[in-house]
Amino acid sequence: MKSLLLITSLLGSSAQVSGFASSNLAFKLAANTDANRNYQWQRKRQAKMGVSAPLPAATSSVDADDEDNVSRLEKRLLDDFRIAGGEVVHPYRVLNVSRNADRQEIKAAYRTLSRKYHPDGILQRNDNILPGRCNNMDDVREEWERIKLSYEILTDKKLRVRYDRNSALADPAAAVGRAALGTIGWGLSGVGKGLIEVGKMALNQKKT
Repeated sequence: MKSLLLITSLLGSSAQVSGFASSNLAFKLAANTDANRNYQWQRKRQAKMGVSAPLPAATSSVDADDEDNVSRLEKRLLDDFRIAGGEVVHPYRVLNVSRNADRQEIKAAYRTLSRKYHPDGILQRNDNILPGRCNNMDDVREEWERIKLSYEILTDKKLRVRYDRNSALADPAAAVGRAALGTIGWGLSGVGKGLIEVGKMALNQKKT
């Protein structure tokens, strides 16, 4: 199961990241993701063929008791990435950088947002214009807290690795989707390089 393998690799030697059966829950979450993906694929295939034979309903391997454990697991995994109000911060989204962003890109994004959202700067301007979707200074301070925490996460190597690993375990479907897109991108890049090499060979043959 691809999703399970991805989660296992992300966890690495720290599969005991939570105090309870995280590996068992990860297995069930991954199994659920794969089962529902297969169900959706079968539905699309039948639609293309014009077949309306009934399919077994998409199933979940996470029962009611496990759902409670999953929510507790997610809370425990992501507790270090919450602002004071309890909201989990998604640093790549907040800073609007890719998951492969280097330190310079992260700093540049942080500086841009600092100029826009730093509460002191807004008060000094005194123009009554609030940034983004902020409706008052409380919103500005909360957004600034998200930005600061996101910067701290992504500029601390250990913290960044822990966020990547724990967020993948908390949402395995999203992690699998990102891995699939990365694979597709790598494949297209390889095809492009191959076409360039073929073009060079053709030009060299023409010259000779």
